[in-house]
Parts: sequence; C-alpha cells; structure tokens
Amino acid sequence: KDGFKDKRYSANQHGSGRPVRAGDWTRLEEVGDLHYHASAYSSALDYYNQLLEPETLAHAEAPAALQVLRKAADANSLLGNLDQVEVLIDCAFELIDRHDKEIDGTDLDAAVLRAVFQSRQARVLREHGRLQDSLKVAKRAFAVLALTDEHTDVAILQTGMGICHMRLGRLEKAEEFYNDGLATFRRIGHDVGVANLLNNLALLHHAGCRWDKALGLMEKAVELAHRIGASHLLPGFYLNQGIML
Repeated sequence: KDGFKDKRYSANQHGSGRPVRAGDWTRLEEVGDLHYHASAYSSALDYYNQLLEPETLAHAEAPAALQVLRKAADANSLLGNLDQVEVLIDCAFELIDRHDKEIDGTDLDAAVLRAVFQSRQARVLREHGRLQDSLKVAKRAFAVLALTDEHTDVAILQTGMGICHMRLGRLEKAEEFYNDGLATFRRIGHDVGVANLLNNLALLHHAGCRWDKALGLMEKAVELAHRIGASHLLPGFYLNQGIML
C-alpha cells in the first residue's frame, strides 16, 4: 500500500485550501506514473488530479505543472474523456502564455511545449470529426517537434495526420503518413506504436482492395501484439482480421 489513497488532497473536491507540499508532489506524481505505465489510467488520474487542484497548481512551478497536465491529458485521452482533455489543454496553453519567459529560462522551450499540447489538441479535433482543423493544428505542431527529441509525439502526429487523410478518402496521402510514423516508431523501439500502425496500414490496404497485403500486415500486427504482451490491442486486431478473412 502506498499510503496516498488515504491521504487525499480533495482530488474531486476543489477548495480544500491546502496545497500539496513539494515532497508530496514528487511522490504523488511517481505513484501516478506507476499506475499509468501499468495501463491503470483511472488510478493514475487519482494522483495526477490531486496535483492539478487550483490551490496546488497556483503554487507549482510552470514546468512541473505542465508535465503533470501532459500526463493527465494523455490518461484522459486513453480513457476517451475528450472533454476533460480539452480542459487540460486550455489550462496548459494559459500556463505557457503566462510563464513563457520563465519556461524559456530553463532547459525547456515554450514553443516546444505549446506544440506538445497542440499534438493532443489535434487528436481531440480529429475525434470530434473536425478533420481539416485537426490537420492544420497537427502541421503546426509537427513543424516544431520534428526538430526536437520528442520522437514519440512526432510519430503520433504522423499517425494522426494519416488517420485524417484516411477518413477524408485520401488513401495515398494516408499511406505516406502511416509509413513515416511506422519508421519513426521503429527507430525509437516503440513496439505498441508499430503494432498499431501495422493495423492501420492493413485497414488502408483493405480499403484499397489489396487483400493479400492487408492480411499479411494484419497477421504481423497480431503477432507483434502477442510477442510484446499488448493484450489490450488484440480484441480490435482480431476483429479487423475477421473482417478481412
């Protein structure tokens, strides 16, 4: 037992008036990270949300607050809580605008941080069906992040732009972005990203009536998901495989 479940800071009851102390901030974030990496996203948010209460956030340094906002946005995104992701992104943009000079005085860069949250904003727009808006935001974020070490976000942006083009019926453009994303994920050893993109490419080739190519890629996606223990991917992969057979 980590002890924090019983030592709450009113994660869902704002207005406790008691900001989290610096030492507790680190421990709460670390425990949240453990849950996040175990794919227990709701549990991770129990900890992250305690750090994002107004009275705690007001006393936090901007880089630390933005780091937790990023993690909370990702956890909510994976849970499908897109409205909450939007709230967190808006909060991050406000924080960056208010503390841009302070942020630029560290080893971080306000423009890069803004692009990091734009990459998440692009996904929200895409899932709301605003594909052209999503592409515009994604392109702005990509122009910044492609010059940084944020390789995972770059690959996610490439994938997201591919999804937009796929939904718009632009299969050749979608394939180009999917292949770029696949190359990026492979280069950084991100196997879950590779498996997801093999699945996406299989769906693309199926839509283009390239049946053998689609089935071959789908088999690779399933095999990789099995090998890396990504059991959460398998139900969707099996469904897609069944549709293609």
